[in-house]
Amino acid sequence: DRQGSALSFVMARAARLLPGLAVSILIVALIMGPLVSRLDAGTYLSHPDTAQFIVQNILLFKPQYTLPGVFTTNPYPTVEGSIWTLAHEVACYALILFVGLVGALSRRRVMAVLLALYLIAWGIAPYLGDLIHPRLLQTRLLSLPFVFGASCWIWRDYIPLRWPFVLGLIVLTWAVQATVFAFPMLALSVTYTSLWAGYCKLGPLLMFNRVGDYSYGIYIYAMPLQGLVVWVWGDMTPALNIALALPLTLLCAVFSWHWIERPALTFAREGQRGSLITRRIAPRR
Repeated sequence: DRQGSALSFVMARAARLLPGLAVSILIVALIMGPLVSRLDAGTYLSHPDTAQFIVQNILLFKPQYTLPGVFTTNPYPTVEGSIWTLAHEVACYALILFVGLVGALSRRRVMAVLLALYLIAWGIAPYLGDLIHPRLLQTRLLSLPFVFGASCWIWRDYIPLRWPFVLGLIVLTWAVQATVFAFPMLALSVTYTSLWAGYCKLGPLLMFNRVGDYSYGIYIYAMPLQGLVVWVWGDMTPALNIALALPLTLLCAVFSWHWIERPALTFAREGQRGSLITRRIAPRR
């Protein structure tokens, strides 16, 4: 809605996702991997799965979650896990790009029609059987809270954020948990509650992001470091695993934001601004 062109939108999304992800994958594969792998460094680095892990995970093409000889004695012997959602996130961005290209973002009646068509397609998709690829069905499932959030932005002037509504949605979600409306209500409830919490004017809540946006860094570094904690200290409870891995994860997230993510976003914005200025001052022919 804020970008001046489709290219600017794509550049902004790419700058937000790819640089931080690429650096994390390289650190995991080329620094942590050789240190903890049961293979010697030469065998590990020359193993085809190591290069495949780097390429496929950075390009978000069929993510690979294991590395040769890494965490093989862990109860959950994978190095990556959460990044599986990124491909679906990109698909949701493509949906927004399409909506923007057809000029619907600023036309609420058109958006209402598109939203209705989406909800109809969302409802009937599971009944189409083998006609839809399983991964597309997964995208369909995960796209619902994204679409709810986008819709809240489109109709933001008409949606009050009040705690009684949060409680009401939670009660409704609990009431329909054994019905076909369970997941849609859960998605709607989580979406609305997240927006309500995000706009709360409470000082302690606002302090966290004043120094940086560490959410993405936590997302991409958490699982490798949780696996590393288990590799070092052995099997443990989830609570202890979180307690030990969180400080390391937060340190990596701070590094990622200040040295990778924010510079990449700044570079993308300056590039877009420079391109806009060039177009404005370029002589017409």
